[in-house]
Amino acid sequence: MPGPSAAYVDALHLTATAAEVPSEANRLEGMSEATVSFSADQVDSNYFGSDGYKRRKKTLKDFTIPLSGHLFKGSAPHVLLRSSFTTDTIIYLLVIEDENATEGSRGWRYPVTVDTYEEGKSVTDLVTLSVTLNCAGAPVAI
Repeated sequence: MPGPSAAYVDALHLTATAAEVPSEANRLEGMSEATVSFSADQVDSNYFGSDGYKRRKKTLKDFTIPLSGHLFKGSAPHVLLRSSFTTDTIIYLLVIEDENATEGSRGWRYPVTVDTYEEGKSVTDLVTLSVTLNCAGAPVAI
């Protein structure tokens, strides 16, 4: 019987193209929170003569990934986050759950747009980073 899943991933990577593979150059450092929230649009599927209760059918699926942590200024993935926000381009978040697993079981590649970008500054602390990544297509197992 399977047990509960560990609440960590081996690595997060951020790439400009879907063809790029995880590497040290595109490793997204400093993130402490990366939750993937899935949802789906729904339409009513009732018909006349039904029992009076709504029935719904899922249509288009969606996901949102809020990332938060610390900014690593000059790091290529952190620069890519900001430039993607300002240019409204699609980038790819690679969530590596098990880097030693077989191909197709290592994790997920999420095509995303950066819809919010926030740097938090404090006199006594490190610069924080919060971004919201939104769905730009179906996730792909990697």
